[in-house]
Amino acid sequence: MNSKSQKVITMVLWNRPDYTRTVLAALRACEGIGDYILLPHVEPGNEQVLALVNSIDFAETRVTLNPTRLGIGRNTYLAWQDGFRKADFIIHIEDDTVPSRDCLRYMEHCRRTYRDDQEIFSISSYNRAPCRSLQHYHISRRPPYTCWLIGVWMDRWQWIKSRWNPDPERYATYLTNQLRHYQLDEVYPLLSRSQNIGAENGFHVPSADWHRANHHTEHWAGNYDLKPGKYREV
Repeated sequence: MNSKSQKVITMVLWNRPDYTRTVLAALRACEGIGDYILLPHVEPGNEQVLALVNSIDFAETRVTLNPTRLGIGRNTYLAWQDGFRKADFIIHIEDDTVPSRDCLRYMEHCRRTYRDDQEIFSISSYNRAPCRSLQHYHISRRPPYTCWLIGVWMDRWQWIKSRWNPDPERYATYLTNQLRHYQLDEVYPLLSRSQNIGAENGFHVPSADWHRANHHTEHWAGNYDLKPGKYREV
């Protein structure tokens, strides 16, 4: 398989083994996961997390253990850089974002459909709004960026990498502001294809109650036994 068609998932992990275990179990169950190469970039300091990624047996996996702690922004930058050495599109997952069973199929649809749409920077898998059953395969657009479980193309990476925020803990906020300034959007599913579980030990999550009110979604594909459907933008 040449690099243009390679399927790559990058990950950033550090010190939350329970979340890592949950995310990896969900990835194992994803439709099509065996076609992917996983590139976990692991911060040092938690042997459980490292053992979990070293034990992955459901997809080809190439683990990077950072020699020192880099912070989420720098670790994400290097993970994306690693991914784009191997493919012209990557799916990126943080350690507290759980994919639905059909998440990769959704991403693959959007990879093909929006590749040449230069008004779209990234593919989001996440949404919090209520969704009717007739909308389970609907996709829409919004400004500008949601950092949990996303897809990005090589040409967007080439554009944004020189604008990356040097603050290792605030890259997503800065990236959001850049995309808002240049009026770039993301596409997202009306029925979320991911769930955020990061209620504890997160840099920007003050409490479990705050997480439930702001990050947890009640409306996601993990709540349903979905049959194959046809995606369309609304």
